[in-house]
Amino acid sequence: MGLDEDATALVITSVTGLIVFTILWLVFEVVRNKKKNIFLYRKHVAENRPDVRTYKDAPIGYPEPPSASKLGWLSATLRLGDQELIDTVGLDGTMFLSFERMVLRIFVVAGVVSGAVLIPTYATGPNFGTGVLAQISMANRNPGDQLLWIAFIVDIVIVWVTIFLIFHESKRYMRYRRAYRAADNPANYTIVVYDIPEESWSDEAIKAQFEKVYPGQVVAAHRIFKDVPVQKKLVQRLAAIEKRERAEYNCVHNLGERPMHKVGCCAACKGTAPVDSIDYWQAEQDRLTKEVVSDQLEMDPKVFGHTRNAFVVFNSKLAATSAVQSQVFGGPMHWRIQRAGEPKAIHWKGLGVSSIGAGIFKANSIFWLFFFLAFW
Repeated sequence: MGLDEDATALVITSVTGLIVFTILWLVFEVVRNKKKNIFLYRKHVAENRPDVRTYKDAPIGYPEPPSASKLGWLSATLRLGDQELIDTVGLDGTMFLSFERMVLRIFVVAGVVSGAVLIPTYATGPNFGTGVLAQISMANRNPGDQLLWIAFIVDIVIVWVTIFLIFHESKRYMRYRRAYRAADNPANYTIVVYDIPEESWSDEAIKAQFEKVYPGQVVAAHRIFKDVPVQKKLVQRLAAIEKRERAEYNCVHNLGERPMHKVGCCAACKGTAPVDSIDYWQAEQDRLTKEVVSDQLEMDPKVFGHTRNAFVVFNSKLAATSAVQSQVFGGPMHWRIQRAGEPKAIHWKGLGVSSIGAGIFKANSIFWLFFFLAFW
């Protein structure tokens, strides 16, 4: 019996995907063993860049390299412990990999059970279905067939396994969440206050308001400015860092020959002498760092403008947690309060959006979500 149109399309799609996967996998296997500075980057940096250290001034850590054999990286990834992952890629990366492992287990269980039980059950039916795919589906069984209870039992098993794995993953997430909140992390001592009225718009006034409720527990209050010029310099600084690292990479792979370049958009036609790329971009990085720090220390509301928002820092995690939870009861000053995120996780431009603007953005998102759900 020949394949019908649907089965032919499925076979073509599957074979095409398998071929593409095989090509990409083989290319990856070849490249990962040759480009260790990419796929073993942390090990490469630890061995070749002793100046790169953690914020605690310790050498950066890295896991043991996986086997060079085919798929050796997969088994090594699945065997990595949580603490080793946290030390290597951070807590966020660890939770993401843990979620992927959970999804992989769910699909493996569903695929094995369905392939071993459901497909044979459907395929041995009286051939009510038309086409190859229909003959290995529930359509190939009589609606009153007792063997359909097998499908019900399989569904119960898959749902039970899924709930069990999600429950287990949730417990793990909550355990690490509690540990994160108990750690001496700057974000655990800090809150963000929104919509501060004009009459209270000063570091001293904001701190005084919280001192009334938490006497002796407020370290400082820092207003948030619309620092667009600083943001531009931060972007330029990141670009300088990237170019310096690229120049260092070229130096290493060119047998120590330091790369050179000419400065300026028309430097070549002006006859300017080339400069050392590593030294030039390192100097640019240092200059921009000093300017950013200087601008942050000398924030002038007349130049930058303010956001009516501020960070408030406490001397204990308990005080910061209490301040965040107090908003449930109306808040000490009826200001909107949230926990502060990690510096790298904060959308700094978003801190300049007022409550009205945030409400408009939120309403717009909800509208389009329901629109696509209803009419897609």
